[in-house]
Amino acid sequence: MPIYEFRCSACGAIEDRTMTISQMEESRDMQRCSRCEGHMSKLISVPSLLGTDTRFFQGHNDGLGDDQYSRTMLRRNAAKMGISIAGKKYFPQLCPKGETMHPFACAGTQAEIKEKLAILGRGAEGGINVPCPQQEHEPKPYRVADDIVEKEARLIARQNKMKKVGPKEKAALMEQVRKRITPKFQVPV
Repeated sequence: MPIYEFRCSACGAIEDRTMTISQMEESRDMQRCSRCEGHMSKLISVPSLLGTDTRFFQGHNDGLGDDQYSRTMLRRNAAKMGISIAGKKYFPQLCPKGETMHPFACAGTQAEIKEKLAILGRGAEGGINVPCPQQEHEPKPYRVADDIVEKEARLIARQNKMKKVGPKEKAALMEQVRKRITPKFQVPV
C-alpha cells in the first residue's frame, strides 16, 4: 500500500498516511490533522528515481569530452594497474593529489564516488553531498628561515664590534635573534 504525505494548513504538521490509491482519491480533501483537526493537503513527493545512479549519470559523457588522447592515456594507465574502467565515468576531482589521468578517478556509482572521496579525505556538494572530514591540526609554530636569522646575527655582531664569535656564542646569538624576529602568533597549517 502506498504511503502519502500530508501537511496541515493550520499548524504545519506533516503526517504519513498509508492507504490505497482509491482511498486517497476519495478522501483527499477530507484529511484532518491528528493534532489540531486542521485541513491536511497532500504533499507531492520527489520520486526516489532522482537519487539513483541512472539519473545521476544521465547526460554525463565519460568525463573526457572529445579528448581522444586523454581517453587513450587513461585506458593505458588503467591497463598497467590492472583496473577495469569499462562503463565508468572519469571525475578529475577524484585523482590523487599531483596525478592526472589516474584510473582511481573513474567511478560507476554514487556509492563508489563517496567511497573514493572518503579514501582521499575530501568532501563534495551538489549531486553528491559528502561532508569534508574535519582535520585536526596542531598549529605549527612559525619558524624564521635560518639564512635570515644568520644574516641578522652577523649584522648584530658587526654593530657590537664582535671580532671572533665561537660556536656557542654564535648559537646563543642566533637563538636570541630568532626569538626577537619571530612573530608572536601561530601560522595556520
